This record gives sequence, structure tokens and C-alpha cells, in this order.
Amino acid sequence: MIDQDELKKLVDSHRIGSLAVITPEGKPHNTPVWINYKDGFLVVFTRDYRVKTKYAKANPHCMISYDDGAIVGEIEVISRGTDAYTSIMDTSDEKYSDDPGYPEYKKNWNTALKIKVSKLYIF
Repeated sequence: MIDQDELKKLVDSHRIGSLAVITPEGKPHNTPVWINYKDGFLVVFTRDYRVKTKYAKANPHCMISYDDGAIVGEIEVISRGTDAYTSIMDTSDEKYSDDPGYPEYKKNWNTALKIKVSKLYIF
């Protein structure tokens, strides 16, 4: 069982994490992302044409790493315009709205990577 308090504490204590997804060749593809905690799962907003989205659709397994912890999970790709997207679309507002580029980023997002966490490692 994942300790939700520890998971939330880890994610909330960092502005950026490294998301690793699996390429078709079975190799890791890492990218820095903004990560949010929401009701027991994690959310990463992006665009549907990004490589991380394409790889997540083909293989949902992922890992998020920080200098003091790591998270293993599976990604569900959610498209803008769905009820599922609408229910989480404001998840990043509190954590990232102080970034000058945030309104433009949010306007251009059309995909959310919803991550169900299966393992949590605290270093």
C-alpha cells in the first residue's frame, strides 16, 4: 500500500521531476516535467504530439525520479474535452501559476498523463 502522505510530500516538495517512459526499442526516454498530486494519483500535462505521450500510449509503464525519491506507475493518457480531463485540468494552478509562462502552457495543453502509482521509494 502506498503511503499517500509520503507520496504527496515528495511530489509537492519539487517543482520538476524526471519522467521516464519506455521507447519501442525498450529503452528509457527521460524528460523533465511538472508533476502534480491529485487524490492518490499523479498528473502531468502535455500535448498529444509529444514523444512522451506517444510512448505512454504504446507502453503505460513509467518512473518518476527526484534526487530524494522515485515513483513507479502506469500512465493513462487522457485527452482534453473529456470529463476525465475537465475534472483534473486545474490541478497545476496552485503549484505552478507563479511561473510567467504558465497561462500559455496551460492554454496549449491538450493531454494529461494520469499516473497510478504502484511503488514509492524515498531515499
